[in-house]
Amino acid sequence: MATSWPVEGGAAAWSVYRGSQQHINDWQGAAVDLCNDQGAGTGWLALADGICLKSAVGSDAGWYADIQFSWDGELLIARYCHANISYDVLVQAGEPVVAGQLIGLVGCKGFVRPSATPPNSHLHLWIRRPDDTRVWPEAILDVIAATPDPPQVVPYDAADEAIRAYVQSRGDAIGSPVDNGGGSNTHDWDGLRFQDLAGRDERAQSTAGNVPGLVIVVAGPNGPKLVRNAFYDQYLGQTGSQPTHVVLGRPLDEEYVENGQVVQHFEGARMVWDSVTGATVEIGG
Repeated sequence: MATSWPVEGGAAAWSVYRGSQQHINDWQGAAVDLCNDQGAGTGWLALADGICLKSAVGSDAGWYADIQFSWDGELLIARYCHANISYDVLVQAGEPVVAGQLIGLVGCKGFVRPSATPPNSHLHLWIRRPDDTRVWPEAILDVIAATPDPPQVVPYDAADEAIRAYVQSRGDAIGSPVDNGGGSNTHDWDGLRFQDLAGRDERAQSTAGNVPGLVIVVAGPNGPKLVRNAFYDQYLGQTGSQPTHVVLGRPLDEEYVENGQVVQHFEGARMVWDSVTGATVEIGG
C-alpha cells in the first residue's frame, strides 16, 4: 500500500510539538500538531489513496479537508486543519486522492496555540473511524516515517512534455495539478491546451497581488505560458457571447508591468490589470 508523510519535506523535516496526549481532552480528540521552519504554504499531502469526504471551514479547525482512506483493512478518516483560505484546500468532496498528492496548504486559521512555528502555522491532523472513535495518529505516522515516500504525483498526459517540463520547473511557485473544471490532466478545451494548477500562496499571486490560488498554463505559439491570478477568472469567463479564452487565444508572453499596469498579450487581444478597474480585456490590443 502506497503511503506518504502528510506534509511536504518528509518526516525528518517535521516535529510533533503537540501529540495525542496533549489533545485528548480538546475538541480535536486524538490528534497531532506538526510544524517545521517553512510554516505557511507548505503542502498537505494525502497519507494514502482514498477520497475526499468534505472540505469546509470551522471556527476552531479553520479551513479543513476530511480524507477517507484504508489502513490495514480498516476505513479511517484523516482531517487536515488550519488552512488559511478556501483556495488553500485543493480537494473537494467526492474527489479521489492518491498517496503523496498535494491536497492543501499549511496555515494558521482557527484556534491555534502560540507555540507553533511563527506565525503559528502548522498542520493539525486527527484520525478517526467512521463511527467517530479515535485513532492515535502517531501509530500510523511512525509506520509512514519508516516507509519511503512515493514519487510525486504528476498526472500529465505523456504527449504533454512541454507543459510537464514548464510546470515542474516552476513547481514551487505554481503548485500541483488540480481539477478547476476540466480535469486534473492536461486537456483540450475549445481548441486550446490547458493545465489547471493549484497556485501556491503569495508565490503564485499575480503582480496585481491579493488574489490567492488557481492558475493555468496554456500551450501557446511561444511554448507554454502561465495565466495567473489577476487574469484567471477573466480568461475562463465570457466576452459578449464568446468564451474569453477563445477570443483571446493562446498567450504570447507572460504578464509584466507597464506604466503601473499589469499586461499580458494573447493571439487575439490583451488583458490589463490596474488597481482601479481590475482586469479588463482589450480586443486587438
